[in-house]
Amino acid sequence: DTFAGYPRTSDGAFWHAIDSGREHQLWLDGTYMALPFLVRQGELSGHPEKAEAEAVRQLLLYGKHLRDAHGPLYFHAYDESGKSEWADPVTHQSSVKWGRAIGWYCMALVNVLNAMPSEPVTAEQREQRHELIAIVQDMARDLVRFQDPATGLWFQIVDQPKLAGNFVETSCSSMFTYFLDDAVKHGYIASSYRDAADRGYNGVLS
Repeated sequence: DTFAGYPRTSDGAFWHAIDSGREHQLWLDGTYMALPFLVRQGELSGHPEKAEAEAVRQLLLYGKHLRDAHGPLYFHAYDESGKSEWADPVTHQSSVKWGRAIGWYCMALVNVLNAMPSEPVTAEQREQRHELIAIVQDMARDLVRFQDPATGLWFQIVDQPKLAGNFVETSCSSMFTYFLDDAVKHGYIASSYRDAADRGYNGVLS
């Protein structure tokens, strides 16, 4: 019921928050705060199709607004109003590809996919599943590109390993390792990604 009346952008994406000056904003990590819960609650309340459809819609909308149109991966935030000091004047996106934010989105993707029927009944469900798997595959390709060859970990600012003050970071590395491992297990990505997951796992343990 809360989600049904929750404030959204003009195209229907949940705001990250409704107070503290964060109205009209999308934060990539917000997908994990809401969507795995939403699909689980849909199962428990007997409305799985409705919950899954909303979760897929949100993942696709967030992806549309936060994907870098000119490079790999996703920015942390988007402000539809463009009023935030961090918002690019043209794209309204923030400037940083923050590891933990991308990690939350990665885990939301596989959690929602895992909750959906593996053999969709309707053409719309098949298309939604196809779109999410395509995002998972693109994400895996981009993440492996930026995995630190020395440690198997990922950097806090994922795409800028040489940035002064940047560092390999264990929580986003754990998220990416989980994402790659789960996506391989469910057949969303090729088994060749198992090596990157293993290197991430061992890097976190180290």
